[in-house]
Amino acid sequence: LRTALAKGKPLDRAYYLHGDDDHRKELIIREVIDRTVDAAMRDFNVEILRGAELDAPTLASTLDALPMMAARRVVVLRDVDALKKAARGALETYLERAAEETILLMVSASGVKADAALAKLVTSVAVEPLTEEELEKWLIAKAEKLGAPLDAAGAQLLAAAVGPDLALATGELEKLVSYTRGAPITTAAINDVVGVRPGETMSDLLDAVGQRDVTRALRLVAPVLGQPKTNGVQ
Repeated sequence: LRTALAKGKPLDRAYYLHGDDDHRKELIIREVIDRTVDAAMRDFNVEILRGAELDAPTLASTLDALPMMAARRVVVLRDVDALKKAARGALETYLERAAEETILLMVSASGVKADAALAKLVTSVAVEPLTEEELEKWLIAKAEKLGAPLDAAGAQLLAAAVGPDLALATGELEKLVSYTRGAPITTAAINDVVGVRPGETMSDLLDAVGQRDVTRALRLVAPVLGQPKTNGVQ
């Protein structure tokens, strides 16, 4: 799916998005819609459904509908795991003959176990939080897209501050781009805007605790607590 979106290749008729990174699922949904349906026609050709609210006839009729003044349409079925038995049957019947004119995106929320039976019927996409290396690459690419270069050292520092929370990372990058006005994002800028310095991240605090370095650990508590989404419970 990522390759198809990045390189403009044809999309499959149905995808099942599952895993623990809900933000990236939303990014994928948005990108599929942007790629498939013209902005002026989305009111007619994009349907957002929720599994718990659907009965079998409503789901079947929605899936069988045709695009209006467009080549394709997108149906997003959230909480697909919450479908009642009859509605699930209607979904499986549709998937046996999925329409070429419709791209169906079925989504399970984070923390929900992947539906193995559904994964066998369609293209299954596990959307998990990025690894540290993937996150740093993502931050560099996102910063460039927003209008300011971010080097590897800055990406490493910012990744340590925001963790795998891409929504938080995007917000911090937007503030940094505004702060630097398009100039390179330096570690000094990250310190000013995000409030994190090299050697003063949560990882550094955990390392100090693991090494039983009490003096260093105590010194790091205050600056680490001042960072985004960090609290005393953590």
